[in-house]
Amino acid sequence: MLSRKGFLGAAGAALLALGMFASPAKAESILVTLVSKTLPDNSPANVAGPAGTLYSYTYQVNLDIGNQVQSNVVVSLGDGFTMYDFQTDAAHLAADLAALNSGPLSANWLFTSSNVGGYVNPGGRPMPGEDQGDRPNITATYIGTTPIVFDDEAQANQPNNQLALFTFTVHSTVFLTALDAYAAQDHSSSTPIAGPSFNSGLVRVPSDPNGPTITPLPTSALAGTGLFGLLALAKFRRRSSVAA
Repeated sequence: MLSRKGFLGAAGAALLALGMFASPAKAESILVTLVSKTLPDNSPANVAGPAGTLYSYTYQVNLDIGNQVQSNVVVSLGDGFTMYDFQTDAAHLAADLAALNSGPLSANWLFTSSNVGGYVNPGGRPMPGEDQGDRPNITATYIGTTPIVFDDEAQANQPNNQLALFTFTVHSTVFLTALDAYAAQDHSSSTPIAGPSFNSGLVRVPSDPNGPTITPLPTSALAGTGLFGLLALAKFRRRSSVAA
């Protein structure tokens, strides 16, 4: 079984090698849904604001067990999801990643980004053209020590056969949205030998082909303050908390 230390040391290369998804999203899986788009004053963004308005996109992440009998959905170390082609600029993305990786979710989740790739659903999406390469993909990876288990017993107390994991907010100056791919990895058993399960679906992200030019996250950032840097930071932070 891959240890937490071993995972964080090797996760950068593993995450960069990932990257697909299948639609529609299946049960027994991680689901990602856009729940609100708001203006800077937190009012609903029903109409576009002035040029340069920064919109807040808030997403709900759930575990779905569907209507299966005697089923488990388990989120273990290294599981997570990628949301593809979130059209934003490098500065706002860097600020969002920094906030997410220093906030309440950072105890169990690591947020990273790359212009290409992410979690994969073999045989599914992203289909050609869905991972555009000039828009950031946002990935959340579970780094907690205790697996999250959603089983039949827990299901009985949850609406719609879903367990709410968390919400997160990212920002963009793009008002228009489009459906794009997300892909997720989890497990159907807490026994590692069972292997991972894959899921994918569609989620609304900011997207405007005729809008302002968006500067993608520089590939060079992945070796520093991007993916590898954030993984190293998480590893250092964990070691520091143990030493204290």
